[in-house]
Amino acid sequence: MRYDLLFILIFVLVNLLGFFAQYADKQRAIKNKWRTPEYKLWRIGLIAATGSYLGMRVFHHKTKHKRFMIGMPILSIIQIAILIFLILLTRNWEGF
Repeated sequence: MRYDLLFILIFVLVNLLGFFAQYADKQRAIKNKWRTPEYKLWRIGLIAATGSYLGMRVFHHKTKHKRFMIGMPILSIIQIAILIFLILLTRNWEGF
């Protein structure tokens, strides 16, 4: 089984959640409707930081909040490092 492809697929799908969470909150902000609390956006960001950060940049959402503009890229780097580690680890498994 190709675990590296599985990890990449999971990474993409999970980060779509973060991306669309930013989109949905931005649309509610434009329409002056109920907003997603920041703590929920952070919880989503813990598992979907890359998608959340890309959503922030694409939709110009939360870009004036230093905590988001610094925190999400840091979480994203950690998330990508974990993904790379898992891919490299599974490649070593395939050698056995």
